[in-house]
Amino acid sequence: MAYVQDANDPNAQQPATTPGAAMNQLPVTSSGAGAGATSTNTSAGGSPQGAAAVPNSTQAPPVQNLQAYLTANQPQAVQMGQNIVSGLTNQAGQVSGDINADQAAIDAQVQAQNTPVNQDLINQAAANPAQFVKDPIEVAQFLGQENAAYTGPSTFESTQDYQTLTNEVTNAQQNAPDINTSAGVNQLVRGQETNPTLGMSNLDQLLLQGTPEAMSPIAAAEAPIANLGTQLSGATTTEDAAIQAAIANDQAAPAAVNSAFLTGPNAVVPTWENALNQEVQGAAGNYANDGSLINALTSAMNNGDLSQLNPAQLSQLGLTPAQVSQLMTAKNDLQPIGASAPSLTTAYTAGTINPNAPTSATVATPQDYAMESALQQLLGSSFANGPLNASQSNEAGTYNPVGTNPSFNSSGYATDLANTGIPKVTPSWANLGSDTLAQKLQFLDVIAGIAPTQQPGQYDYQNPQQIAFENALKAMQGGLLPSNPGY
Repeated sequence: MAYVQDANDPNAQQPATTPGAAMNQLPVTSSGAGAGATSTNTSAGGSPQGAAAVPNSTQAPPVQNLQAYLTANQPQAVQMGQNIVSGLTNQAGQVSGDINADQAAIDAQVQAQNTPVNQDLINQAAANPAQFVKDPIEVAQFLGQENAAYTGPSTFESTQDYQTLTNEVTNAQQNAPDINTSAGVNQLVRGQETNPTLGMSNLDQLLLQGTPEAMSPIAAAEAPIANLGTQLSGATTTEDAAIQAAIANDQAAPAAVNSAFLTGPNAVVPTWENALNQEVQGAAGNYANDGSLINALTSAMNNGDLSQLNPAQLSQLGLTPAQVSQLMTAKNDLQPIGASAPSLTTAYTAGTINPNAPTSATVATPQDYAMESALQQLLGSSFANGPLNASQSNEAGTYNPVGTNPSFNSSGYATDLANTGIPKVTPSWANLGSDTLAQKLQFLDVIAGIAPTQQPGQYDYQNPQQIAFENALKAMQGGLLPSNPGY
């Protein structure tokens, strides 16, 4: 320990001053002995004893007061305080920085998996999937929404970084003891000497405690360390909230996609599939109805009697039961004039039926196949069992329920009846003048599409056969022909 001269003792020994002298310098007595030195040397080896370890005199000198001692060692005490402050400040800064850095590192992991719901993007995809998939960037963003799944840390406390920070905070706070206690100050000074003895540490403690210029900075330096636990707690609360938000977002984003495309009101997939199914079912119903109608019409024509058709079938053909009754009556009541009466043949019908029943593949349009492809691209396994197969896209729109709608040309048939036959009437004067004949003549006009005049038997036929027939009838009715004209 360096020797400190008493300024009031002109005869005291003058020790050499050494730069950076150690703490614990005892003030010198008037005899030149340090405070606390023994009066005689009683050691076996003759070595000096005591804190000062300086030569003794035969008379114990008066001990200088403690304040003089503290004043003499104040520069060393201030320097020790500065060293302690530097260590505390460095450790506080290191731990605080580690808390910020580690939270930022964990937060980077969390945010990398945080997928907030992008409802505008989802709505855009749902509005027109086939158009949407043409933009690969937007498709990638959409898949990020659909496949969002948080796999980061469940809490900040569960990370290794948090465990490391906890140890750092604990260590820093253990290195910053309560300086309001002697034990706390003693802990601080022990690290400032190399292999200090207990006496040295105790004396350093006294010097430090007696030097306000050293203690105040130490108290200020310990404050940030005391706050490290609060800082870590705040970082934990903040990051735990960020983690929970990321988890919630990564659950909400796929749910939003699922709602828009699969489960929600007006969801894309069921809406489109239902529409396609209705088209297929409608085509299948039309296929069955048209096939049944064509078969019934063919059978009726083969039998020469359209009245075999029921009213619903006649309605599909654009006919009424009354029209058919008139046609069949005319057919049966006419006899050929030099030619065969017109038969019921396919010449008067139209309509063909597809030989293959409708299927989703053939009823679906090219737009339907584009929708199928887009949904597979966007939804993946969630749309694994779509109604269409892309390999059958060449069949899109190939189903034709009927080539032309089934129909029967009643007007054409009636005209042919009028042009090729005359009423089958027994050639007698009574029959020729009867109402039955007049009714038949009127009916002939109706089926020929010619409006009758006010007077029965007066008709405006255009072809020579009709004109000759009309003149003959008029002559018979006027008594110009014999009673049995030979018809």
